[in-house]
Amino acid sequence: MPEKEPQQTQHWLEIEDNAGKRVVVLEAATCTLGRDSSNSIVLQFKLVSRQHAILLRVTTPGTANHFFRIIDGNLQGKPSTNGIRINKKSCFSHDLKHGDEIEFAGDVSATYYCNSDREYDSGGLNSSSHHSPPTQIIENIEFANSKESVLVRLASFPEFISNPILEFDLTGDITYINPAAVAQFPDLREVKLQHPIMAGIVERVQDDLETFFVREIEVLDKIFEQSVHYLPENDLVRSYIVDITARKHTELALRESETKNRALLKAIPDLILRIGRDGTYLDYIPAKDSEFSATSSQMIGKNEYDVLPTEVAEQRMHYVHAALETGKPQLFEYQLQVNDKIRVEEARIVVSGDREVLAIIRDITERKRVESLLKQAYDELELRVEQRTAELRLANEQLRREITERQRIEEALRSSVATNRALLNAIPDSMFRLSQDGTLLNYKAAKDDWLIASHTEPVGKKLSDLCITVVDKLN
Repeated sequence: MPEKEPQQTQHWLEIEDNAGKRVVVLEAATCTLGRDSSNSIVLQFKLVSRQHAILLRVTTPGTANHFFRIIDGNLQGKPSTNGIRINKKSCFSHDLKHGDEIEFAGDVSATYYCNSDREYDSGGLNSSSHHSPPTQIIENIEFANSKESVLVRLASFPEFISNPILEFDLTGDITYINPAAVAQFPDLREVKLQHPIMAGIVERVQDDLETFFVREIEVLDKIFEQSVHYLPENDLVRSYIVDITARKHTELALRESETKNRALLKAIPDLILRIGRDGTYLDYIPAKDSEFSATSSQMIGKNEYDVLPTEVAEQRMHYVHAALETGKPQLFEYQLQVNDKIRVEEARIVVSGDREVLAIIRDITERKRVESLLKQAYDELELRVEQRTAELRLANEQLRREITERQRIEEALRSSVATNRALLNAIPDSMFRLSQDGTLLNYKAAKDDWLIASHTEPVGKKLSDLCITVVDKLN
């Protein structure tokens, strides 16, 4: 017949106050009881203190079992107004036993139960009887107050820490686990040494005799940093666990960013320098295809004044200090002799830290040469444009003079025509303008010229025809 597995001991309080009767299961290592809503267990009665008492879970040495100790007052050691009574006797602290009756104030009371073969429900115990063992009374209340307050204060520290804390022996039995660990790893008590949090620790402390080490572990989608302390005198392992998932993601993003930035920097063909406030080279990336072939290891640690002519070094350091003082980018050009050639370089300096700048040095000699050629071509074009403009100006002036002269001649001609017409109109005789064959092209008839008046349209007719018509009329 298989051996029956031991049942886990259950602890609970059956509380009765103004809110009625209810059952509260005790699981946390530290519980506070009182009238204030911030307590773990709220007691509904005006005579109950805001923080009336504390329930402290205590592990039984050498076992996986624990019991609860009730202590009057709050975590700062201040006692409650009306105190607590255990089984009708006043006390400051008491190690609770199955069936103990606790009185707080007025009609507010609670009964403590712990058993592995009884169950609880909302109406109370299924078992109808229990035994109330004698209560432990502490006679020296003043000394107990001081001692218990210190113990409670120390014991409460890990309870309110947001990081998981765990203690277990070399067989895998958990002797302490704080609420943060329970919330983070709810299956730890069942899985024990198979859980990633506990796996491999016992072998490591036994084989390597390490009393302290730090490791990183993954649990589901989270990463934890685990500090492990082995206490050989007790054969206990204490573990402090910190969730570093966000930090790891940040570190990964930072590494990826640094890789991208480094790739971008390598893709830039220019000389790149990190320069300290005193001119020391903190980092050095040589320019691509540069005649100056120094490596990073050769240049890091050197100073501007060690590498450059004094005049150029002073100019560069002036802009380094200007960038650090103003926080604004600096851009300037300077000439530098390299291998017996005068090179023109452009420096861009930006602040990259509290006491350092990033400088990008670009050789712009070829650009300057092209700019000079372009300027020369532009100047020549400007000269040709000016010359052509002068020629056009002269041509326009000549054209204006010709137009003015033509206008003057046309005006004189119009005046002459008008004068001639007036003279012709003043002559009393008829006048004709004939073509070579005698056709009448134009005429000016005298006032009483019957020859022309006898024809409705004489222009275009021959003079002989006009005369015949006249003769006919005379006859």
